[in-house]
Amino acid sequence: MNDRIIWGSYPSNQEPTGVNEGDQYYNTTDSKMKIYDGSNWVDFGSGGGSGGGGSQNYATLVQGAYGSSNISGLSWSGSTPNDAGGVSSIPIPTNRKTYIEILWSGDGGGNPGPGVCAGQNAELGLAGPKGWWRGGGHNGMETSTWTFSALSGTTSFSTGQYLGIGMDPDANSGNGKITFYRNGTAVFEGGSGWTGRSDLYFHWQNNGTGTSSGTFNFGATAFQYPLTGYVGLYS
Repeated sequence: MNDRIIWGSYPSNQEPTGVNEGDQYYNTTDSKMKIYDGSNWVDFGSGGGSGGGGSQNYATLVQGAYGSSNISGLSWSGSTPNDAGGVSSIPIPTNRKTYIEILWSGDGGGNPGPGVCAGQNAELGLAGPKGWWRGGGHNGMETSTWTFSALSGTTSFSTGQYLGIGMDPDANSGNGKITFYRNGTAVFEGGSGWTGRSDLYFHWQNNGTGTSSGTFNFGATAFQYPLTGYVGLYS
C-alpha cells in the first residue's frame, strides 16, 4: 500500500478525488475521520481498507534523556527541572513528509516546548543541531546549526493548544524545511539542511520546577489539524 495521505477537512459533498487506498480526510458533515478502502470512503477504524491506523508501526513515546518523566502511553508528566518531557521512539524519515502534534496540558513553568534535535538520548537544551520552540518567558526558537524565521506575529503558546511539527524533505531543493504550528497556524519555519541527518527525533523538554504534562500524537489517531500531503511518524 502507498504511504497514506491525510487530505485535510471537507464536507461529504466535496470528498477528495484521485486518492489511493489508505488515504484519509476529516469529514466535517459527520464529524468523523474517513479512510479510503480502495473503492469508497468509510469511517476510520470501521474495518475498511487499512483499518484504524493501517499496517504502519507508529512511534511511541519514550523517556530518552528525560529520566524523571512518568510516561503513560503517549503522555508524559514530570516536575524535575530540565528533566520532564519525552521523545519519539523512532527517528524522523527523510523520504516522506511527516507531521506530529503535541497537546500541552500542564504548565510546569520555565521555558518549555517542542522541538527536533539529533539524538534520542540528548536533551533539547544541550543537543545540536536542533530547533526548539520555547514558550514561557522565551516565546521564540532556540537553535543550533539551523536558522528559523517567525511567520506569525504571536509566537507564544499556552496549555490546551495543539503544537504541531511538519517535516518537509522536498523543500529548499531537497535540503528540507521544518515548520512549527500552533492550532494549525504556521508560527516558525526553517531548518534547511535537516535532510542530511538520519538521527533526528521529536522531543519535548520542560525547564520549570512545577509539574509539566502533555500528550503526543504520532498519527495513529486523527490529528486535530492535519496537513495535506503529510503522514504520521511510523516505521
